[in-house]
Amino acid sequence: MTDRDAGPAATNETIAGILSCIAGQAGDRIAVDDGARQLTYRALATEAARLAQRIEAQVPHGQPVGLILPMAADYIVAIVAIMIGGRPYVALDPSFPPLQHARIAEYAGLAAVLVDDAGAGIMADAVPSLLRIPVVSPIAPGPAPEIRLGAGSDAPAFIYYTSGSTGRPKGVIYDQGNLVEEIHGYIAALSIGPADRISMLYRPSASAGTRDIFAALLAGARLCIVDLKRYGTNEARRRLDAHGITIYHSAPPVFRAVMGGQAHFAERFEALRVVHLIGDRIVPDDLALVRRRFAPDCRLYIDVATTETFSYASWLVDPAIAVENDLVAVGRARSESGLRLIDDAGHPTPKGVPGEIVVTTTSAARGYWRDPETTATRFRLSAVVPGAIDYHTGDIGCFRPNGLLDFIGRKDRQVKIAGNTVHPGAVEATIAAMPGIAAIAIIVRSSVSDAAMVAYWVDASSGGVTAAAIRDWCLARLPAFMCPTEMVCVGELPLLGTGKTDYAALGMLDRTRLDAAKITEPAVGDRPALMGIVRAAWEKFLPGTFDQDRSFEASGGDSLNALSLFALLEERLGRSLPLSILSRSATPSDLIVALKGELEPSASIVEKPVMFFFPGLYANGADIAASELGHRLSEHFDVRLVDYRRGGEELRGQFQPGRLFDDLVREMSQAAGEIPIWVLGYSYGARIAAEALRLADQAGVRVARMINLDGVIEGEIKGMDVVRGLRTRVRQGSGSRGGFFKYLFGGLAYRTSRYLLRHRWLRALRLELSLLLAIGWDVPHRRCRIEAVATLRRTAFGEIPRGKIPTPMTLLTANDTGFDRARFPDLGWRRFSDNLDLRVIGGTHAKMLAQEIDRLVSEIISIKEAQDGAL
Repeated sequence: MTDRDAGPAATNETIAGILSCIAGQAGDRIAVDDGARQLTYRALATEAARLAQRIEAQVPHGQPVGLILPMAADYIVAIVAIMIGGRPYVALDPSFPPLQHARIAEYAGLAAVLVDDAGAGIMADAVPSLLRIPVVSPIAPGPAPEIRLGAGSDAPAFIYYTSGSTGRPKGVIYDQGNLVEEIHGYIAALSIGPADRISMLYRPSASAGTRDIFAALLAGARLCIVDLKRYGTNEARRRLDAHGITIYHSAPPVFRAVMGGQAHFAERFEALRVVHLIGDRIVPDDLALVRRRFAPDCRLYIDVATTETFSYASWLVDPAIAVENDLVAVGRARSESGLRLIDDAGHPTPKGVPGEIVVTTTSAARGYWRDPETTATRFRLSAVVPGAIDYHTGDIGCFRPNGLLDFIGRKDRQVKIAGNTVHPGAVEATIAAMPGIAAIAIIVRSSVSDAAMVAYWVDASSGGVTAAAIRDWCLARLPAFMCPTEMVCVGELPLLGTGKTDYAALGMLDRTRLDAAKITEPAVGDRPALMGIVRAAWEKFLPGTFDQDRSFEASGGDSLNALSLFALLEERLGRSLPLSILSRSATPSDLIVALKGELEPSASIVEKPVMFFFPGLYANGADIAASELGHRLSEHFDVRLVDYRRGGEELRGQFQPGRLFDDLVREMSQAAGEIPIWVLGYSYGARIAAEALRLADQAGVRVARMINLDGVIEGEIKGMDVVRGLRTRVRQGSGSRGGFFKYLFGGLAYRTSRYLLRHRWLRALRLELSLLLAIGWDVPHRRCRIEAVATLRRTAFGEIPRGKIPTPMTLLTANDTGFDRARFPDLGWRRFSDNLDLRVIGGTHAKMLAQEIDRLVSEIISIKEAQDGAL
C-alpha cells in the first residue's frame, strides 16, 4: 500500500470522525502550516476540541456561527471546531464592507462570530449586538479534551453566500456527508495522500477554499496557507516553493499572476505534480505556462463546478486533445448519467450542439438556507436517477465527439469577475436604490480570459449624481469585485418593445464607444514613455477609466486586476519591480512617480542595504522560518535568501561549494558600490557566510557588517548529541503515541541511512528514501532525507579555511545548553574576528528564528540604525 492509498476509513463520514481517526493514527504529522506556525493533527484536534467546548457553552445547537479571521492556522482550528458540534460555519471576508457583513449575518441568522482582535472591531461596527467569541483565549487547566463524535453525516457543514440575482445574497448549505463524499472523489481523482502538500490561496469565504482545507485534512496531507493579499505575487510564489507544495490550486487569473509574468524566477517547484485550475475560463496560454514553468510530469487538472453541486465535469488534461476552436475543454462528466445538455424545450441536444448544462447528482447542496421556495424551484427531483436531483446550472456547454465538454458561457447574465460569481442584476438593484438614479443597466465586456462590468445610467438629479458618487455607493455596500469597472451617464437607455432594456443594443453602443477610445500602445525603448505604458496597461484591465488623479480602487480595480497590471508593467519595462509601488489606492500619477523612482533613482534617495541571508544547513533552499525573518527585515534591507541548492544536487553527489561561492561573490560584486552590503548567517550558515565574506573581500568587495545568529565556528564547541537528538525526532515522528513497531522501524531507517552515508553509497540511499516514501512512512523519509542532505552539505563545506574576517561582526546567541558556552561564550569567533559585539537574545538554538523573531528583528534594526548614525 502506498501513502496515496493510506487515507481515512471510509466509514467515518463526518469531519470529526475522520480527523479523530487521523489524529489517533498519525498525530505527529503536520496538518496545517501557515509559514509562521505549524499544527500537527493531534494539536489541531486538541485545539479544535477546546474551542468547540466554548462554542457549545454559548451557542444553541444547530445555529450558524460566523468566522472573520486572517488566513492562518487558527482559521482551520475554528472551522473544525464549529463543525464538530454539528453547526454550519459562515466564512466572512474581512475586506468586505460592514454593510455586507450585516446583511449576511441577518440572512444567515448568525448566533455568534469567531474573531481575533481585528475581526472583533469589524463586527462591532457591522453588527454590535452579535456575540463575538475570541479564538485565542487562556487554555483551561486539565487534560486535553477529545473530539466529540455526536454530529452525524447529516449535520450541516457550511453555508456559502453568493451575490444573488436579486440583490439578496443566497446561502447555499451543504451537510457533512455530502461534503465528505465530494472531497473523497477529489482525493481519488488526484491520488492525494499523506505525502502531499496542498496550497491554499483561496480565502475560506470562497467555496473553492473549502476544497483545499478538507482535501488536505481528509487525506492526512499538509495544508500550506499563503495569504496572497498580504504577501503579493512574488512573495507568495517564494512561500509556495518553500513549502514544497505538490498540488497547486487557484483560479486561472491568480495562476497567471503568480506563475506568469517574468521569463525567469529562482523558484523550482521540484515537488509540484498537479496544477489545479477552477473558477474561471481556461485559455491555451495556461497550458503553455504549465509546460514552460514546471517539470514535464507535472499535470494540469481542470474542473468546472457550481456552488450548488460542486464539480460536475473534470479531467487531467491531455494537451494533445485539449484545445479545439481556441477553447480548452473543461473535462468529462463525472458520471455517465450525471450530466446532460438540453435545449430551451427541455429536450437533449446532440453532440456538437450547445445546450444548457443540467447536473444530476445525489451529493448536491441541501438547498438555500432559510429559503424553501427558491430551493424547490432550483433543486428538482430527477426524472433520470431515482433519489437524485436535477440542477439546472444556467451554464451553456457543448459536447465534442470524444465526450469532452466545452464551456460556452451563461444562459442568464451571471458572470465570473476575478474568479467570483457575480449577478449583474444584483449590482443593478444596488445602484437603482441610490437617490438620483432614474435608470441603470449593466453590460459585461468579455474576452477569452476575463470579464468586466460597465454601468450605463440615467441621471434624474440634473447632474447631482456623479460616477465617483456611484462608485462610493457601491463600495460601501458591495465587495470591490462587484463594483462596475466603468460608469457611463447617458440621456436614455435603449428599450425593447416590451419596455425592458435592450441589452443587445446597449452592447453595440458600448463596443462603438470602446473602439473610438482605443489607444495605440507605445513601444518600450531605452527611455520608456512611462505615461503611455501606464495608460496602456491600465486601459487593458480597466478600459475607459484612465484618470491621472483617480485611484485604482475607485476605478473599479480589484486585487486580481492589480496583480495582472503589476505583472504587465514588469513585462513592458523588462525588469522586476517591488510590489510595494502598486496599491489599490494609487492613482496613475502616484504610479508614474514610483516607477520613475525605480527606473531613474534620484541621487538624494538612499537605497536599502543588500542583506545576504545564509540559513542553516537543514534549510530547503529558502525555508519558511528564514523567509519569515527575511520578510520582516525587508522593510529595512533588500534581503536575498541564499539557496544552497545552487551548489548542486546533494543526494546525487553533485554538490560543489565552489560553484555556490563563485555565484555569491559575483552577486555581491554586482550589488557593491554606493549600496552597503550586509551578511546574516544562522547556525552553520554563519560559517558559510564567513567564508563567502572572506572571498568577497579578496575580490575587492567591502561588507558593512556580518550578523551571526548563534553560529559556531569550531566543531569541538558543540556539546549537544546530534545523533541522539535526531533519533528522538525520528521516534517522535515515526509513530502514534510511541508505537513500538514504528519506533523500531524509524530507528532502523535512520541507522541504515547513516551507514549508507558513511560509505557514500548515495544510489542505495536514494533507493532507501524512495522505499520509505512508497510505503507511506513519510516522517522517517523526511527526517532521514533532511539529515542526509545536511550531512552531505556539512561534509562538502568541511574544508572551509578559517581565516581572519575583515568585517565587524555582531553575534546574537541563544541561552540554551546546546553549546559549551561556559568555555566558549563567543562560540569561537573571537579567534577569527577582531571586532566582535556579543549579545544574548534568549530562547533555544533550534527554535531561535521562530520563538525570538521579534527580538531578532528589533536587535538587527537597532544595529543598522546605530551604524547609519555612525556614518
